[in-house]
Amino acid sequence: MRWTANIALVLALALQAGAQTDYGYRLGRQERGEVRFNAQGPSVLMGALDPTVMRWYMPQELFDEYGRRQWRYTNYATEPYRRYIDRNQEGTYFYDTYGKLISRGWLVYDWRQTQARTVESSQLTKERRYANWFNRLIISSDASGDYNYSLMIGDEIFATLTPMTFRKVGFNGVVTSFDARHLRFTGLFSRPSLPIVEIDPDIPTASQDNFTSLIAGRIEADLGDNATLGLTLVNVHNGAGNRESFEGNPLKGVLTTGQLGRRLNKLIVRLSDDSPADGEGGPVLFSTEVEITTALQREVPVEGGVRMVFKDTTFTGSSIGFAPVIEGGEERGGFLRADGAESIVLQYALAAEEGESEEGTLRLALQRRLDLGLDEADDAITRVKNVRFRFVLANDYRIEVASDRQNSRIGIPEFLVVTRAAGNVVNQLNPREVVFDYGLPTASQIAGITTEIRDWWGFDLYGEFNVSTQYRQFPSTTRESHRSFSGIRGDEHAVGWLFNLVRHADPWRFSFEGFGMDDAYATSFKPVDSRGLVDYSPEATDRLYDFVEDNDDQDRHPDQKRFFQGGLVPPQSTALGGFQVRSDGVPDPAVFPGYDENGDFISDFNQNSNGDRENFFPDYEEPFLRHHSDRPEFLFGIDLNNNGWAERFENDDLPDYPY
Repeated sequence: MRWTANIALVLALALQAGAQTDYGYRLGRQERGEVRFNAQGPSVLMGALDPTVMRWYMPQELFDEYGRRQWRYTNYATEPYRRYIDRNQEGTYFYDTYGKLISRGWLVYDWRQTQARTVESSQLTKERRYANWFNRLIISSDASGDYNYSLMIGDEIFATLTPMTFRKVGFNGVVTSFDARHLRFTGLFSRPSLPIVEIDPDIPTASQDNFTSLIAGRIEADLGDNATLGLTLVNVHNGAGNRESFEGNPLKGVLTTGQLGRRLNKLIVRLSDDSPADGEGGPVLFSTEVEITTALQREVPVEGGVRMVFKDTTFTGSSIGFAPVIEGGEERGGFLRADGAESIVLQYALAAEEGESEEGTLRLALQRRLDLGLDEADDAITRVKNVRFRFVLANDYRIEVASDRQNSRIGIPEFLVVTRAAGNVVNQLNPREVVFDYGLPTASQIAGITTEIRDWWGFDLYGEFNVSTQYRQFPSTTRESHRSFSGIRGDEHAVGWLFNLVRHADPWRFSFEGFGMDDAYATSFKPVDSRGLVDYSPEATDRLYDFVEDNDDQDRHPDQKRFFQGGLVPPQSTALGGFQVRSDGVPDPAVFPGYDENGDFISDFNQNSNGDRENFFPDYEEPFLRHHSDRPEFLFGIDLNNNGWAERFENDDLPDYPY
């Protein structure tokens, strides 16, 4: 078998050697001892390689005008055609993650968020072309059949969802909309902590490690020809770049690196009269208790013995002899009271600061009652994960809380309202136990539903019901995750609602309306700064971000000063000149609600005043002009708060809710 195989292999090689491939003249031709290469085969038609229609095949006058320069053309316009930019300068190339070419163009706006990332996790870019070419407004749309989609990016967009949830005349961010035959959707996205108002062409990107993001949306569905059902969600929350993207619920927010920079050592609770003007019926404090949850080392049996592990332990202050230091108030009938301008302040010292006495602190109580060493007690303070307060109160109380991690810009502890009593009870007929956990604000959310009925048997109806939730978290520096909570026990949310019912019966028109709003219903939130800190002082109103703005005169300029808002509205005065965009916010310099009937942006009560020459006297005080204007107290309108100004003409500092 081996011999036969060898013969077959030799025969195969011989046959291959005898059947050489014919390469023709592809390897050249031998001529006079030289190898020459000449093209063989059919000739090439050069006209097929240049399919341009030669103008000399056209009428003779065109050849006389252009000759053989086919790229020329005859211009019949007043100006010659010009490309808006050279072909070689049409932006840069953009590729996806896998290196596939996406497009070629210019980057004018980019907002990306990368987590987990310790630095520059939230990046917002606005190139100079965003302001120069597009004037701070980019609109894109697409449509297919009954489906329509639009995307809008701008620094001053009038955006509204519903009257009680979101309404801004200077929204800075992204607005996306989708419209189908019976379905509509609108989405709002922004970074209130640093949206970029002053665009720097040299540094177009603003990065933040700690940030505040806004996500809002509304969807509407038609239920027939006469009814529409809508759902609304507005959420603003704090974020930190060092957290994982899908760790917990991002809509409830997280504590920033600045808020977790050091542990909490002191808590302060203040009880005061919610209606101090009457001088009576202030809070009556019957009892108080505090519950603290921390991690203590415990013996756990294991194979071959025991092992010390940290286990969460909850104990009350009274069980270990830990009590607050109480200041203020007056004892009457065996209980503390605080009427009028008085208040009861309870200070809970978890650990003493440097230079302070250790007496009365939780750290000392743990050493005395649980026989912990100094290091063990101090470690227990560091591992505190929750502090819960229990108060039994009556009358018209107001509860506020502060801590050494809830400060103003200069480091002074500031109070935030926890809850208020309903009504103004003065006879102690409303005793109740108020239970709440302490935490720093991390998110604010409003979820709502709306119903609209049009011309159904002559009836028109619009109704809106919203639930407001303020999330908080305890600033524990040793925990990877933090529990979110809101409100007080048994009352975690606040409600706001309204409805309008109209019956058309020609020539008559009947209407019925109602509204209500809890005191804790909130449409404002304070974003974090670049350090991840918040200025909680009540004077820092310019740091607020409003869902529903105060804009009594309904113009393009919000009435209140807010950071990153109002700085794009030029002043009315032509004498000022040199208008500059400002990031620190600009309030409306002229607010005249309801009394600019002629729409000239000048108060009808002060027509001879303008930006160039300001007049400080209203027309009804000037002898030659007062016949053109009436005093505000003589104008017709409803004055619900009895301050002498009809609601239609009143300029207040409150959000512009419908009621």
